[in-house]
Amino acid sequence: MIQSTLFLVLLLGHLLGDFTFQTPALAKRKADSLFSVMLHGGIYALCILAVLLLAVPFSFEILYIGVLAALFHLAVDIAKFFLTRRSELVQEHPGGLFLADQAVHLLLLFLLSLSFGGGGLSLRAWPESAAPALAFSTQDLLKAAVLLLLAGKPANLLFVNLFGRFRPEKDAGEEVGKAGATIGTLERIVMMAMLCLGQYAAVGLVLTAKSIARYDRIAKEPKFAEYYLLGTLTSLLYAVAAVFLLW
Repeated sequence: MIQSTLFLVLLLGHLLGDFTFQTPALAKRKADSLFSVMLHGGIYALCILAVLLLAVPFSFEILYIGVLAALFHLAVDIAKFFLTRRSELVQEHPGGLFLADQAVHLLLLFLLSLSFGGGGLSLRAWPESAAPALAFSTQDLLKAAVLLLLAGKPANLLFVNLFGRFRPEKDAGEEVGKAGATIGTLERIVMMAMLCLGQYAAVGLVLTAKSIARYDRIAKEPKFAEYYLLGTLTSLLYAVAAVFLLW
């Protein structure tokens, strides 16, 4: 549904800078250190500029767009830093803060893409030598890369921030980066692939296989069953929404 090439390129840079290359340690330090916020802003700027320069033929306008995107992101993060230090209400609702933070970032990127030619631009043909013979375009590769990144860390953090309080006590020590998060990421990747290919019935097989593996615990622990169902349905809705908006 989203046809703005510039927005997709900026979104790819955002996912890399705000999730892939932001370590959990840096994310924690950002809450107490303005220097860490600035460091993250520098990493984010490098990611945005690198993606823009790799995906689009060089121009000073593209460089200008990348710098603006990085400055907007840094401004939002600085505002968030001071807001979270002064407001206990914000600290007590991590899910709302996470959604609001990402919504503002994405809205600014979308407005930025609309401000420069409606978001349309020509992508580099990649790989250049084989591009004419391929059955997919560079735009398809861009969308696939964005979906692949969306299936991982952003989805895991979204679920933890929104529903972490429902996690059974015996699992409270499990970190985002462990087996459960990896299974969730692979689950969403497979579902997104099946949805992109129009194989909607295959999505049910993925959910069935996951349920069989957890059947014993689902049957014996009602709280875990509720938490499991919440996670599974959230993953399904997330995958459907991502494919519907981007593919």
